Amino acid sequence: MRVTTRLRSSLLTLAFISISIAVIAAHAWTQQSTQERPVWDVQMARNTQATSTITIQNQCQQTHSFSVNGQQTPYLQLLAASTVEVAGHSSYQLPVRFNTSGMNAGPYQGMVIVKCETCRKEKTCKQDREVLPIRLIVGGENGPQMVPQPETSPSPTAKPEEKPKATPTATPTPTTGQGSTRPAYDETGKPVKDDKREFDSDDQKHYPIQKCAECSVPQVVEENKEKFVQCDGVCIGGDKCPIPGGYTCNLFVAEKEKKNPKDKTLPKWRKVTGGNPRTKQDSSGKTVYTCACSK
Repeated sequence: MRVTTRLRSSLLTLAFISISIAVIAAHAWTQQSTQERPVWDVQMARNTQATSTITIQNQCQQTHSFSVNGQQTPYLQLLAASTVEVAGHSSYQLPVRFNTSGMNAGPYQGMVIVKCETCRKEKTCKQDREVLPIRLIVGGENGPQMVPQPETSPSPTAKPEEKPKATPTATPTPTTGQGSTRPAYDETGKPVKDDKREFDSDDQKHYPIQKCAECSVPQVVEENKEKFVQCDGVCIGGDKCPIPGGYTCNLFVAEKEKKNPKDKTLPKWRKVTGGNPRTKQDSSGKTVYTCACSK
């Protein structure tokens, strides 16, 4: 009985030590892998836009997949895929846009989570996620504006440097314009000279556009070694151009050349359907693209 009691006591002691080590190790991993970046301070006027970048830094040896997700940041749009592959010991500049269209003056706070989805597969890699707090001040339409400086991920060994003060000027964002026609863009996102088209009347019965609203020009993004053409999802309106519910910036496509030489009008815009805000790039050059605010 004494031997059995001592054996049970020893087993319980070993189990307790094992659990304690596991808890300490998990705590150490969390403390080491989660980092918080300095607050990103941005000041903008109402109904304006400004572009910038977020740095995704891979501190590990191998190539890893990173995801970027905003929390309580409806004013921040990603201009590229939210999941990217970053090579070891290198960084990637993710383009973003601040958009204060339709927002009231006042302070707004949110955060962006930059998470390494595959870092834990590398034994020596301790990187997990970074939290980027954002503090946005929206002023009057004629008030001062600070261009958001590119946000950088601080090196774990470097001392943080003081960011230079931003100049009070806005960065203009190219748009496809207003009205009943829209300019054409090729498969690389460049405008096609002297090519401005109307929308297909039958297509407009189902997907009418808001003529007074603007959208950013088509963007070309690469994902899994494939290229896509897509539109930013936020319509640019204003006090004199309210955006109806359910309207977003959608992608419209058309054939570049008319099939019938006797037809004097160019092929008209038709919306890309199926719930896709983007379409695979046509490398043949036979398709043109544009963006418009539609149902």
